[in-house]
Amino acid sequence: MIGQTISHYRILEKLGAGGMGVVYKAEDTKLKRTVALKFLPAHLSASEGNKDRFIHEAQAASALNHPNVCTIHDIQEHDGQLFIVMEFVDGVTLWDKIQESPMSVADALSWAIQIGEALQEAHSKGIVHRDMKSENIIINAKFRAKVMDFGLAQLKGSIHAAQTGTVQGTLLYMSPEQARGDDVVFATDIWSLGVVLYEMLTTKFPFYHEYETAILYSILNEPPIPPKEIRSDIPEELDRIIIKCLQKEWQRRYPSAMNLVSDLRKLARALESGTPVVPAKRRRTTESALDVERKPATVMLVSIGHYAEMAGLLEPEELADLLEKCLAAVKAVAEKYLGTMASVTGGRFTMIFGLPEAIEGAARNAVQAAVDVRTALQRIAEEKQQQRYLTPTVSIDTGLVIAGPFGAAEGKEYAVVGDPMELVVKLLEAAQPGGILVGPLTQKQTQDSFKYRKGKSVVFRGGRAPVPSYELVGTIRKTERGRMGTERMLASMYVGREPELNKLELHVLKAIQGEGSIVSILGEPGIGKTRLIAELRNREPLKRVTVMEGRAVSHGQNLSFHPIIDIVKRWIGAEEEDTEEEDTEEQLQRRLLDAVS
Repeated sequence: MIGQTISHYRILEKLGAGGMGVVYKAEDTKLKRTVALKFLPAHLSASEGNKDRFIHEAQAASALNHPNVCTIHDIQEHDGQLFIVMEFVDGVTLWDKIQESPMSVADALSWAIQIGEALQEAHSKGIVHRDMKSENIIINAKFRAKVMDFGLAQLKGSIHAAQTGTVQGTLLYMSPEQARGDDVVFATDIWSLGVVLYEMLTTKFPFYHEYETAILYSILNEPPIPPKEIRSDIPEELDRIIIKCLQKEWQRRYPSAMNLVSDLRKLARALESGTPVVPAKRRRTTESALDVERKPATVMLVSIGHYAEMAGLLEPEELADLLEKCLAAVKAVAEKYLGTMASVTGGRFTMIFGLPEAIEGAARNAVQAAVDVRTALQRIAEEKQQQRYLTPTVSIDTGLVIAGPFGAAEGKEYAVVGDPMELVVKLLEAAQPGGILVGPLTQKQTQDSFKYRKGKSVVFRGGRAPVPSYELVGTIRKTERGRMGTERMLASMYVGREPELNKLELHVLKAIQGEGSIVSILGEPGIGKTRLIAELRNREPLKRVTVMEGRAVSHGQNLSFHPIIDIVKRWIGAEEEDTEEEDTEEQLQRRLLDAVS
Protein backbone atom coordinates (compact mmCIF):
# COMPACT_ATOMS: atom_id res chain seq x y z
CA MET A 1 0.00 0.00 0.00
CA ILE A 2 3.02 2.28 0.21
CA GLY A 3 2.56 5.24 -2.16
CA GLN A 4 -1.20 4.72 -2.60
CA THR A 5 -3.70 7.45 -1.85
CA ILE A 6 -6.80 6.34 0.03
CA SER A 7 -9.51 8.99 0.30
CA HIS A 8 -7.30 12.02 0.90
CA TYR A 9 -4.56 10.13 2.76
CA ARG A 10 -1.28 9.27 1.01
CA ILE A 11 0.39 6.18 2.52
CA LEU A 12 4.04 6.86 3.40
CA GLU A 13 5.28 3.80 5.31
CA LYS A 14 4.22 0.84 7.41
CA LEU A 15 4.62 1.43 11.16
CA GLY A 16 3.61 -1.94 12.57
CA ALA A 17 0.99 -4.66 12.91
CA GLY A 18 -0.91 -6.32 15.73
CA GLY A 19 -3.69 -8.80 16.29
CA MET A 20 -6.40 -6.27 15.43
CA GLY A 21 -4.77 -3.93 12.96
CA VAL A 22 -2.01 -2.84 10.58
CA VAL A 23 -0.80 0.74 11.07
CA TYR A 24 0.60 3.03 8.37
CA LYS A 25 2.07 6.51 8.47
CA ALA A 26 0.22 8.76 6.04
CA GLU A 27 -0.12 12.37 4.89
CA ASP A 28 -3.50 14.11 5.18
CA THR A 29 -3.46 15.99 1.86
CA LYS A 30 -6.40 18.22 2.86
CA LEU A 31 -5.15 19.43 6.25
CA LYS A 32 -1.46 19.01 5.44
CA ARG A 33 -0.60 16.99 8.53
CA THR A 34 0.91 13.60 9.27
CA VAL A 35 -1.50 10.98 10.60
CA ALA A 36 -1.56 7.25 11.34
CA LEU A 37 -4.04 4.92 9.63
CA LYS A 38 -5.01 1.68 11.33
CA PHE A 39 -6.58 -0.93 9.01
CA LEU A 40 -8.49 -4.01 10.03
CA PRO A 41 -6.41 -6.91 8.60
CA ALA A 42 -7.76 -8.14 5.25
CA HIS A 43 -8.19 -11.73 6.45
CA LEU A 44 -10.44 -10.49 9.27
CA SER A 45 -12.54 -8.09 7.21
CA ALA A 46 -15.11 -10.74 6.36
CA SER A 47 -16.11 -11.05 10.01
CA GLU A 48 -18.85 -8.68 11.11
CA GLY A 49 -17.86 -9.29 14.72
CA ASN A 50 -14.32 -8.04 14.08
CA LYS A 51 -15.65 -5.02 12.21
CA ASP A 52 -17.92 -4.22 15.13
CA ARG A 53 -15.01 -4.54 17.54
CA PHE A 54 -12.86 -2.31 15.35
CA ILE A 55 -15.57 0.39 15.23
CA HIS A 56 -15.95 0.02 18.98
CA GLU A 57 -12.24 0.81 19.39
CA ALA A 58 -12.68 4.04 17.44
CA GLN A 59 -15.81 5.01 19.35
CA ALA A 60 -14.22 4.33 22.72
CA ALA A 61 -10.99 6.18 22.00
CA SER A 62 -12.68 9.11 20.20
CA ALA A 63 -14.60 9.84 23.41
CA LEU A 64 -11.28 10.70 25.08
CA ASN A 65 -9.61 14.09 24.86
CA HIS A 66 -6.43 14.07 26.88
CA PRO A 67 -2.77 14.93 26.17
CA ASN A 68 -1.70 11.40 27.21
CA VAL A 69 -4.20 9.60 24.96
CA CYS A 70 -3.70 9.13 21.22
CA THR A 71 -6.35 11.28 19.47
CA ILE A 72 -8.81 9.66 17.04
CA HIS A 73 -9.72 11.89 14.05
CA ASP A 74 -12.02 9.78 11.90
CA ILE A 75 -13.16 6.31 10.84
CA GLN A 76 -13.62 5.36 7.18
CA GLU A 77 -13.92 2.38 4.86
CA HIS A 78 -11.93 1.63 1.70
CA ASP A 79 -12.73 -1.31 -0.61
CA GLY A 80 -14.57 -3.07 2.20
CA GLN A 81 -11.71 -2.43 4.67
CA LEU A 82 -12.31 -0.27 7.73
CA PHE A 83 -9.58 2.08 8.93
CA ILE A 84 -9.16 4.57 11.75
CA VAL A 85 -7.45 7.91 11.21
CA MET A 86 -5.52 8.82 14.35
CA GLU A 87 -2.86 11.15 15.63
CA PHE A 88 0.64 10.23 14.47
CA VAL A 89 2.95 9.97 17.50
CA ASP A 90 6.62 10.26 16.58
CA GLY A 91 8.54 8.33 19.22
CA VAL A 92 9.42 4.90 20.58
CA THR A 93 7.37 2.45 22.57
CA LEU A 94 7.93 2.17 26.30
CA TRP A 95 8.77 -1.49 25.65
CA ASP A 96 11.72 -0.46 23.45
CA LYS A 97 12.98 1.98 26.08
CA ILE A 98 12.79 -0.69 28.78
CA GLN A 99 14.92 -3.04 26.63
CA GLU A 100 17.70 -0.43 26.67
CA SER A 101 18.07 -0.30 30.47
CA PRO A 102 16.03 0.05 33.67
CA MET A 103 14.42 3.49 34.06
CA SER A 104 15.57 5.98 36.64
CA VAL A 105 13.09 6.25 39.49
CA ALA A 106 12.29 9.84 38.42
CA ASP A 107 11.51 8.86 34.79
CA ALA A 108 9.46 5.83 35.84
CA LEU A 109 7.41 8.01 38.20
CA SER A 110 6.91 10.69 35.54
CA TRP A 111 5.61 8.25 32.94
CA ALA A 112 3.54 6.28 35.44
CA ILE A 113 1.83 9.53 36.48
CA GLN A 114 1.06 10.40 32.84
CA ILE A 115 -0.27 6.90 32.11
CA GLY A 116 -2.33 7.02 35.30
CA GLU A 117 -3.85 10.35 34.23
CA ALA A 118 -4.76 8.84 30.85
CA LEU A 119 -6.49 5.97 32.63
CA GLN A 120 -8.26 8.42 34.92
CA GLU A 121 -9.66 10.18 31.84
CA ALA A 122 -10.75 6.87 30.29
CA HIS A 123 -12.36 5.61 33.51
CA SER A 124 -14.28 8.87 33.91
CA LYS A 125 -15.90 8.09 30.51
CA GLY A 126 -16.73 4.54 31.60
CA ILE A 127 -13.92 2.96 29.53
CA VAL A 128 -11.63 0.15 30.70
CA HIS A 129 -8.58 -0.19 28.46
CA ARG A 130 -8.19 -3.97 29.16
CA ASP A 131 -4.84 -4.26 27.36
CA MET A 132 -2.46 -1.89 29.15
CA LYS A 133 1.14 -2.86 28.34
CA SER A 134 4.43 -1.18 27.54
CA GLU A 135 3.99 -1.89 23.81
CA ASN A 136 0.79 0.19 23.83
CA ILE A 137 2.53 3.26 25.27
CA ILE A 138 4.63 5.55 23.07
CA ILE A 139 7.10 8.11 24.43
CA ASN A 140 7.26 11.04 22.01
CA ALA A 141 10.12 13.45 21.31
CA LYS A 142 8.99 15.70 24.19
CA PHE A 143 9.10 12.74 26.62
CA ARG A 144 5.33 12.66 26.90
CA ALA A 145 3.63 9.28 27.25
CA LYS A 146 0.78 8.51 24.86
CA VAL A 147 -1.56 5.57 25.56
CA MET A 148 -2.51 3.76 22.36
CA ASP A 149 -4.77 0.95 21.19
CA PHE A 150 -8.12 0.78 22.87
CA GLY A 151 -8.84 -2.31 20.77
CA LEU A 152 -9.81 -4.31 23.84
CA ALA A 153 -11.55 -1.47 25.64
CA GLN A 154 -14.89 -2.15 27.26
CA LEU A 155 -17.34 0.73 26.97
CA LYS A 156 -19.98 0.46 29.68
CA GLY A 157 -23.38 -0.20 28.15
CA SER A 158 -21.95 -1.08 24.72
CA ILE A 159 -23.63 -4.03 23.00
CA HIS A 160 -20.20 -4.92 21.65
CA ALA A 161 -18.58 -5.27 25.07
CA ALA A 162 -16.83 -8.60 25.57
CA GLN A 163 -18.98 -11.16 27.33
CA THR A 164 -18.13 -12.42 30.78
CA GLY A 165 -16.26 -15.70 30.64
CA THR A 166 -13.87 -14.75 27.82
CA VAL A 167 -10.20 -14.02 28.46
CA GLN A 168 -8.82 -10.99 26.61
CA GLY A 169 -5.59 -9.09 27.09
CA THR A 170 -1.86 -9.82 26.99
CA LEU A 171 -0.99 -12.58 29.45
CA LEU A 172 1.99 -11.07 31.29
CA TYR A 173 -0.03 -7.92 32.10
CA MET A 174 -3.31 -9.72 32.76
CA SER A 175 -5.12 -9.26 36.07
CA PRO A 176 -6.49 -12.21 38.08
CA GLU A 177 -10.06 -11.31 37.15
CA GLN A 178 -9.13 -11.30 33.45
CA ALA A 179 -7.35 -14.63 33.84
CA ARG A 180 -10.48 -16.12 35.39
CA GLY A 181 -12.75 -14.61 32.71
CA ASP A 182 -14.64 -12.57 35.33
CA ASP A 183 -16.17 -9.13 34.87
CA VAL A 184 -13.46 -6.56 34.13
CA VAL A 185 -13.41 -3.45 36.31
CA PHE A 186 -11.41 -0.20 36.39
CA ALA A 187 -9.00 -1.82 38.89
CA THR A 188 -7.96 -4.16 36.05
CA ASP A 189 -6.10 -1.28 34.40
CA ILE A 190 -4.52 -0.35 37.76
CA TRP A 191 -3.11 -3.90 38.01
CA SER A 192 -1.67 -3.65 34.49
CA LEU A 193 -0.13 -0.25 35.23
CA GLY A 194 1.47 -1.82 38.30
CA VAL A 195 3.03 -4.45 36.02
CA VAL A 196 4.28 -1.72 33.64
CA LEU A 197 5.79 0.26 36.55
CA TYR A 198 7.46 -2.93 37.86
CA GLU A 199 8.79 -3.58 34.35
CA MET A 200 10.13 -0.02 33.97
CA LEU A 201 12.13 -0.22 37.20
CA THR A 202 13.43 -3.80 37.00
CA THR A 203 13.17 -4.79 33.27
CA LYS A 204 11.44 -7.92 34.60
CA PHE A 205 7.83 -9.07 34.92
CA PRO A 206 6.35 -9.78 38.35
CA PHE A 207 4.75 -13.00 37.09
CA TYR A 208 7.05 -14.46 34.44
CA HIS A 209 7.44 -18.13 33.49
CA GLU A 210 8.15 -19.92 30.21
CA TYR A 211 4.77 -21.64 29.97
CA GLU A 212 1.34 -20.03 29.94
CA THR A 213 -0.17 -22.28 32.60
CA ALA A 214 2.64 -21.40 35.00
CA ILE A 215 2.09 -17.67 34.34
CA LEU A 216 -1.65 -18.02 34.98
CA TYR A 217 -1.07 -19.93 38.21
CA SER A 218 1.44 -17.30 39.35
CA ILE A 219 -0.98 -14.45 38.59
CA LEU A 220 -3.78 -16.15 40.51
CA ASN A 221 -1.81 -17.51 43.47
CA GLU A 222 1.82 -16.43 43.81
CA PRO A 223 2.92 -13.14 45.42
CA PRO A 224 5.31 -11.05 43.29
CA ILE A 225 8.90 -10.58 44.39
CA PRO A 226 8.95 -7.02 45.82
CA PRO A 227 10.76 -4.84 43.26
CA LYS A 228 13.02 -3.47 45.99
CA GLU A 229 14.51 -6.97 46.39
CA ILE A 230 15.58 -6.80 42.74
CA ARG A 231 16.73 -3.17 42.78
CA SER A 232 17.78 -1.72 46.14
CA ASP A 233 17.49 2.00 45.22
CA ILE A 234 13.71 1.79 44.75
CA PRO A 235 12.09 3.84 47.55
CA GLU A 236 10.09 1.88 50.14
CA GLU A 237 6.99 3.94 49.34
CA LEU A 238 7.24 3.17 45.62
CA ASP A 239 7.67 -0.52 46.45
CA ARG A 240 4.46 -0.30 48.53
CA ILE A 241 2.57 1.46 45.71
CA ILE A 242 3.48 -1.24 43.17
CA ILE A 243 2.57 -4.09 45.52
CA LYS A 244 -0.78 -2.39 46.23
CA CYS A 245 -1.49 -2.23 42.48
CA LEU A 246 -0.77 -5.98 42.27
CA GLN A 247 -3.18 -7.18 44.95
CA LYS A 248 -5.02 -10.34 43.84
CA GLU A 249 -8.44 -9.05 44.98
CA TRP A 250 -9.30 -5.94 42.95
CA GLN A 251 -11.04 -4.39 45.98
CA ARG A 252 -7.63 -4.15 47.73
CA ARG A 253 -5.99 -2.19 44.92
CA TYR A 254 -6.31 1.57 44.57
CA PRO A 255 -10.01 2.52 44.43
CA SER A 256 -9.34 4.73 41.39
CA ALA A 257 -6.59 5.87 39.06
CA MET A 258 -6.92 9.30 40.71
CA ASN A 259 -5.85 7.84 44.09
CA LEU A 260 -2.89 6.06 42.48
CA VAL A 261 -1.76 9.24 40.67
CA SER A 262 -2.09 11.19 43.93
CA ASP A 263 0.33 8.82 45.74
CA LEU A 264 2.75 8.86 42.79
CA ARG A 265 2.73 12.67 42.71
CA LYS A 266 3.37 12.94 46.47
CA LEU A 267 6.33 10.59 46.16
CA ALA A 268 7.73 12.43 43.11
CA ARG A 269 7.53 15.79 44.93
CA ALA A 270 9.15 14.36 48.05
CA LEU A 271 12.04 12.82 46.09
CA GLU A 272 12.56 16.02 44.12
CA SER A 273 12.70 18.16 47.26
CA GLY A 274 14.74 15.66 49.24
CA THR A 275 12.01 15.27 51.87
CA PRO A 276 12.17 11.93 53.72
CA VAL A 277 9.32 9.64 52.72
CA VAL A 278 7.73 7.56 55.47
CA PRO A 279 6.13 4.51 53.82
CA ALA A 280 2.54 3.73 54.71
CA LYS A 281 1.95 0.48 56.59
CA ARG A 282 1.67 -2.52 54.33
CA ARG A 283 -0.99 -5.07 55.02
CA ARG A 284 0.22 -8.41 56.28
CA THR A 285 0.83 -10.94 53.53
CA THR A 286 -1.54 -13.89 53.79
CA GLU A 287 -0.14 -17.17 55.04
CA SER A 288 -1.12 -18.90 51.80
CA ALA A 289 0.92 -16.40 49.80
CA LEU A 290 3.96 -17.04 51.98
CA ASP A 291 3.66 -20.78 51.47
CA VAL A 292 3.69 -20.59 47.66
CA GLU A 293 7.24 -20.77 46.33
CA ARG A 294 9.53 -22.16 43.64
CA LYS A 295 11.03 -25.55 44.46
CA PRO A 296 13.09 -28.19 42.63
CA ALA A 297 11.17 -31.42 42.05
CA THR A 298 10.92 -34.44 39.79
CA VAL A 299 7.57 -35.23 38.17
CA MET A 300 6.55 -38.68 36.91
CA LEU A 301 3.53 -39.42 34.73
CA VAL A 302 2.34 -43.02 34.28
CA SER A 303 -0.20 -43.91 31.60
CA ILE A 304 -2.04 -47.18 31.01
CA GLY A 305 -1.98 -47.71 27.28
CA HIS A 306 -5.26 -48.45 25.46
CA TYR A 307 -7.17 -47.49 28.62
CA ALA A 308 -10.20 -46.18 26.71
CA GLU A 309 -10.39 -49.36 24.60
CA MET A 310 -10.04 -51.55 27.68
CA ALA A 311 -12.76 -49.55 29.48
CA GLY A 312 -15.12 -50.28 26.61
CA LEU A 313 -14.51 -54.03 26.77
CA LEU A 314 -14.65 -54.67 30.52
CA GLU A 315 -17.67 -54.66 32.78
CA PRO A 316 -17.74 -51.65 35.16
CA GLU A 317 -17.01 -53.88 38.16
CA GLU A 318 -14.03 -55.50 36.40
CA LEU A 319 -12.63 -52.12 35.36
CA ALA A 320 -13.02 -50.72 38.88
CA ASP A 321 -11.26 -53.72 40.39
CA LEU A 322 -8.43 -53.49 37.87
CA LEU A 323 -7.90 -49.77 38.45
CA GLU A 324 -8.00 -50.28 42.22
CA LYS A 325 -5.20 -52.83 41.97
CA CYS A 326 -3.18 -50.56 39.67
CA LEU A 327 -3.64 -47.56 41.97
CA ALA A 328 -2.65 -49.59 45.04
CA ALA A 329 0.51 -50.77 43.26
CA VAL A 330 1.46 -47.26 42.13
CA LYS A 331 0.82 -45.82 45.63
CA ALA A 332 2.99 -48.53 47.20
CA VAL A 333 5.88 -47.68 44.89
CA ALA A 334 5.42 -43.92 45.51
CA GLU A 335 5.56 -44.48 49.27
CA LYS A 336 8.62 -46.71 48.96
CA TYR A 337 10.59 -44.06 47.09
CA LEU A 338 9.32 -41.07 49.13
CA GLY A 339 7.12 -39.80 46.33
CA THR A 340 3.72 -38.09 46.59
CA MET A 341 0.67 -39.07 44.56
CA ALA A 342 -0.45 -35.82 42.92
CA SER A 343 -3.40 -36.89 40.77
CA VAL A 344 -5.24 -39.87 39.33
CA THR A 345 -7.21 -39.29 36.13
CA GLY A 346 -8.64 -42.31 34.35
CA GLY A 347 -5.67 -44.39 33.32
CA ARG A 348 -3.06 -41.77 34.28
CA PHE A 349 -1.17 -41.37 37.58
CA THR A 350 1.06 -38.41 38.49
CA MET A 351 3.74 -38.63 41.18
CA ILE A 352 5.98 -35.87 42.58
CA PHE A 353 9.40 -36.51 44.15
CA GLY A 354 10.91 -33.80 46.36
CA LEU A 355 7.60 -32.19 47.42
CA PRO A 356 6.21 -31.13 49.77
CA GLU A 357 9.40 -32.16 51.64
CA ALA A 358 12.75 -32.07 49.84
CA ILE A 359 14.59 -35.38 49.52
CA GLU A 360 18.11 -36.18 48.40
CA GLY A 361 18.33 -37.89 45.01
CA ALA A 362 14.73 -37.19 43.99
CA ALA A 363 15.46 -37.78 40.29
CA ARG A 364 17.17 -41.11 40.98
CA ASN A 365 14.28 -42.22 43.20
CA ALA A 366 11.81 -41.31 40.44
CA VAL A 367 13.59 -43.34 37.76
CA GLN A 368 13.88 -46.39 40.01
CA ALA A 369 10.21 -45.93 40.93
CA ALA A 370 9.33 -45.86 37.22
CA VAL A 371 11.04 -49.23 36.75
CA ASP A 372 9.15 -50.71 39.70
CA VAL A 373 5.81 -49.24 38.59
CA ARG A 374 6.22 -50.70 35.12
CA THR A 375 7.07 -54.12 36.58
CA ALA A 376 4.15 -54.02 39.03
CA LEU A 377 1.61 -53.06 36.36
CA GLN A 378 2.92 -55.70 33.97
CA ARG A 379 2.37 -58.34 36.67
CA ILE A 380 -1.20 -57.13 37.18
CA ALA A 381 -1.76 -57.30 33.41
CA GLU A 382 -0.59 -60.94 33.40
CA GLU A 383 -2.80 -61.82 36.37
CA LYS A 384 -5.85 -60.21 34.75
CA GLN A 385 -4.87 -61.41 31.26
CA GLN A 386 -4.89 -57.84 29.95
CA GLN A 387 -1.38 -57.71 28.49
CA ARG A 388 -2.76 -56.37 25.22
CA TYR A 389 -4.34 -53.29 26.80
CA LEU A 390 -2.61 -52.66 30.13
CA THR A 391 0.72 -51.37 28.81
CA PRO A 392 2.33 -48.91 31.24
CA THR A 393 4.28 -46.02 29.68
CA VAL A 394 6.20 -43.56 31.88
CA SER A 395 7.65 -40.05 31.44
CA ILE A 396 9.82 -38.13 33.94
CA ASP A 397 11.18 -34.59 34.12
CA THR A 398 13.09 -32.58 36.72
CA GLY A 399 13.12 -28.84 37.26
CA LEU A 400 11.75 -25.88 39.20
CA VAL A 401 8.02 -25.88 39.89
CA ILE A 402 5.65 -23.50 41.62
CA ALA A 403 4.19 -25.31 44.60
CA GLY A 404 1.87 -24.43 47.44
CA PRO A 405 -1.70 -24.31 48.70
CA PHE A 406 -4.43 -22.79 46.59
CA GLY A 407 -8.13 -22.15 46.86
CA ALA A 408 -10.23 -20.63 49.61
CA ALA A 409 -9.04 -20.42 53.20
CA GLU A 410 -10.93 -23.61 54.03
CA GLY A 411 -10.24 -26.76 52.08
CA LYS A 412 -6.95 -25.67 50.52
CA GLU A 413 -5.27 -28.15 48.19
CA TYR A 414 -1.58 -28.49 47.38
CA ALA A 415 -0.94 -27.50 43.77
CA VAL A 416 2.13 -27.94 41.58
CA VAL A 417 2.62 -26.23 38.21
CA GLY A 418 5.61 -25.39 36.05
CA ASP A 419 7.71 -26.56 33.13
CA PRO A 420 8.20 -30.18 34.32
CA MET A 421 4.42 -30.62 34.65
CA GLU A 422 4.01 -29.70 31.00
CA LEU A 423 7.08 -31.48 29.65
CA VAL A 424 6.09 -34.89 31.11
CA VAL A 425 2.90 -34.73 29.04
CA LYS A 426 4.91 -34.08 25.87
CA LEU A 427 7.41 -36.79 26.76
CA LEU A 428 4.59 -39.27 27.32
CA GLU A 429 3.24 -38.52 23.84
CA ALA A 430 6.69 -39.18 22.38
CA ALA A 431 7.42 -42.36 24.39
CA GLN A 432 7.09 -45.84 22.91
CA PRO A 433 4.40 -48.05 24.54
CA GLY A 434 5.94 -49.69 27.60
CA GLY A 435 8.93 -47.33 27.55
CA ILE A 436 10.33 -44.85 30.08
CA LEU A 437 11.30 -41.47 28.64
CA VAL A 438 13.01 -38.76 30.70
CA GLY A 439 13.93 -35.10 30.23
CA PRO A 440 17.49 -33.72 30.01
CA LEU A 441 17.92 -32.70 33.67
CA THR A 442 16.65 -36.07 34.93
CA GLN A 443 19.08 -37.82 32.58
CA LYS A 444 21.95 -35.62 33.76
CA GLN A 445 21.26 -36.25 37.46
CA THR A 446 20.89 -40.02 37.08
CA GLN A 447 23.35 -40.94 34.31
CA ASP A 448 25.74 -42.53 36.84
CA SER A 449 23.06 -45.05 37.85
CA PHE A 450 21.08 -45.64 34.64
CA LYS A 451 21.78 -46.18 30.95
CA TYR A 452 19.93 -44.04 28.39
CA ARG A 453 19.53 -43.86 24.64
CA LYS A 454 18.90 -40.42 23.15
CA GLY A 455 15.42 -40.10 21.68
CA LYS A 456 13.70 -37.55 19.49
CA SER A 457 13.50 -33.96 20.68
CA VAL A 458 10.12 -32.83 21.98
CA VAL A 459 8.72 -29.96 19.93
CA PHE A 460 6.45 -27.25 21.32
CA ARG A 461 4.20 -24.80 19.56
CA GLY A 462 4.87 -21.09 19.62
CA GLY A 463 8.54 -21.11 18.67
CA ARG A 464 9.88 -22.65 21.88
CA ALA A 465 13.19 -24.47 21.57
CA PRO A 466 12.90 -28.29 21.20
CA VAL A 467 13.76 -30.28 24.34
CA PRO A 468 15.89 -33.46 24.02
CA SER A 469 14.53 -36.72 25.44
CA TYR A 470 16.26 -39.88 26.70
CA GLU A 471 14.91 -43.44 26.77
CA LEU A 472 15.83 -45.62 29.75
CA VAL A 473 17.53 -48.84 28.60
CA GLY A 474 18.96 -50.27 31.84
CA THR A 475 20.87 -49.76 35.07
CA ILE A 476 24.63 -49.44 35.58
CA ARG A 477 26.35 -52.06 37.71
CA LYS A 478 29.05 -50.70 40.00
CA THR A 479 31.27 -53.54 41.21
CA GLU A 480 32.93 -51.50 43.95
CA ARG A 481 29.59 -50.97 45.71
CA GLY A 482 27.44 -53.70 44.28
CA ARG A 483 24.35 -53.14 42.21
CA MET A 484 22.44 -49.93 42.92
CA GLY A 485 19.28 -51.73 43.88
CA THR A 486 16.18 -50.33 45.47
CA GLU A 487 17.07 -51.16 49.08
CA ARG A 488 20.64 -49.88 48.69
CA MET A 489 19.48 -46.52 47.31
CA LEU A 490 17.05 -45.82 50.14
CA ALA A 491 18.91 -47.40 53.06
CA SER A 492 22.38 -46.06 52.16
CA MET A 493 24.19 -44.03 54.82
CA TYR A 494 24.75 -40.32 54.49
CA VAL A 495 28.34 -40.03 53.26
CA GLY A 496 30.67 -37.48 51.74
CA ARG A 497 29.50 -34.51 53.81
CA GLU A 498 31.55 -35.00 56.96
CA PRO A 499 33.71 -31.86 56.45
CA GLU A 500 30.62 -29.69 56.04
CA LEU A 501 28.92 -31.29 59.04
CA ASN A 502 32.03 -30.74 61.18
CA LYS A 503 32.13 -27.05 60.20
CA LEU A 504 28.48 -26.57 61.06
CA GLU A 505 28.94 -28.37 64.39
CA LEU A 506 31.89 -26.09 65.18
CA HIS A 507 29.72 -23.03 64.60
CA VAL A 508 27.05 -24.46 66.92
CA LEU A 509 29.67 -24.96 69.65
CA LYS A 510 30.90 -21.40 69.18
CA ALA A 511 27.33 -20.13 69.47
CA ILE A 512 26.92 -22.04 72.74
CA GLN A 513 30.04 -20.26 74.01
CA GLY A 514 28.68 -16.86 73.02
CA GLU A 515 30.48 -16.44 69.67
CA GLY A 516 27.50 -16.17 67.34
CA SER A 517 27.82 -16.37 63.56
CA ILE A 518 25.68 -16.67 60.43
CA VAL A 519 26.45 -19.51 58.02
CA SER A 520 24.97 -19.64 54.52
CA ILE A 521 24.55 -23.00 52.77
CA LEU A 522 24.32 -22.40 49.04
CA GLY A 523 24.21 -24.74 46.07
CA GLU A 524 22.26 -26.04 43.11
CA PRO A 525 18.87 -27.72 43.67
CA GLY A 526 19.05 -31.39 44.55
CA ILE A 527 22.61 -31.57 45.96
CA GLY A 528 21.46 -32.33 49.51
CA LYS A 529 21.29 -29.02 51.42
CA THR A 530 18.11 -30.03 53.27
CA ARG A 531 19.57 -33.44 54.12
CA LEU A 532 22.70 -31.73 55.48
CA ILE A 533 20.64 -29.69 57.94
CA ALA A 534 18.62 -32.76 58.90
CA GLU A 535 21.84 -34.67 59.69
CA LEU A 536 23.14 -31.73 61.73
CA ARG A 537 20.00 -31.79 63.91
CA ASN A 538 20.84 -35.38 64.90
CA ARG A 539 24.26 -34.42 66.29
CA GLU A 540 24.90 -34.12 70.02
CA PRO A 541 25.51 -30.32 70.23
CA LEU A 542 22.09 -29.61 68.75
CA LYS A 543 20.47 -31.41 71.69
CA ARG A 544 21.88 -28.72 74.02
CA VAL A 545 20.28 -25.75 72.25
CA THR A 546 16.83 -24.55 71.28
CA VAL A 547 16.40 -24.81 67.51
CA MET A 548 14.16 -22.31 65.72
CA GLU A 549 13.55 -22.88 62.01
CA GLY A 550 12.56 -20.31 59.39
CA ARG A 551 12.20 -20.40 55.63
CA ALA A 552 14.26 -18.47 53.09
CA VAL A 553 12.44 -16.92 50.15
CA SER A 554 13.26 -18.38 46.76
CA HIS A 555 14.61 -15.13 45.35
CA GLY A 556 16.07 -11.94 46.75
CA GLN A 557 19.00 -10.35 48.54
CA ASN A 558 20.41 -10.91 52.04
CA LEU A 559 19.27 -14.54 51.99
CA SER A 560 21.03 -15.31 55.28
CA PHE A 561 18.64 -13.05 57.17
CA HIS A 562 15.40 -14.28 55.65
CA PRO A 563 14.99 -17.30 58.01
CA ILE A 564 15.57 -14.97 60.97
CA ILE A 565 13.00 -12.50 59.67
CA ASP A 566 10.57 -15.36 59.09
CA ILE A 567 11.03 -16.63 62.66
CA VAL A 568 10.42 -13.16 64.13
CA LYS A 569 7.36 -12.57 61.95
CA ARG A 570 5.89 -15.92 62.95
CA TRP A 571 6.53 -15.12 66.63
CA ILE A 572 4.90 -11.70 66.32
CA GLY A 573 2.01 -13.18 64.35
CA ALA A 574 1.39 -15.77 67.06
CA GLU A 575 1.11 -12.96 69.64
CA GLU A 576 -0.98 -10.65 67.48
CA GLU A 577 -3.20 -12.82 65.31
CA ASP A 578 -5.92 -10.17 65.51
CA THR A 579 -3.86 -7.39 63.90
CA GLU A 580 -4.18 -6.86 60.15
CA GLU A 581 -1.31 -4.41 59.72
CA GLU A 582 2.38 -5.29 59.47
CA ASP A 583 4.89 -3.65 61.79
CA THR A 584 7.27 -1.23 60.16
CA GLU A 585 10.88 -2.35 59.85
CA GLU A 586 11.83 -0.06 62.75
CA GLN A 587 9.14 -1.59 64.99
CA LEU A 588 10.22 -5.09 63.98
CA GLN A 589 13.83 -4.34 64.93
CA ARG A 590 12.72 -2.91 68.28
CA ARG A 591 10.68 -6.06 69.02
CA LEU A 592 13.65 -8.24 68.13
CA LEU A 593 15.93 -6.29 70.50
CA ASP A 594 13.34 -6.55 73.27
CA ALA A 595 13.12 -10.30 72.73
CA VAL A 596 16.90 -10.73 72.85
CA SER A 597 17.24 -8.61 75.97
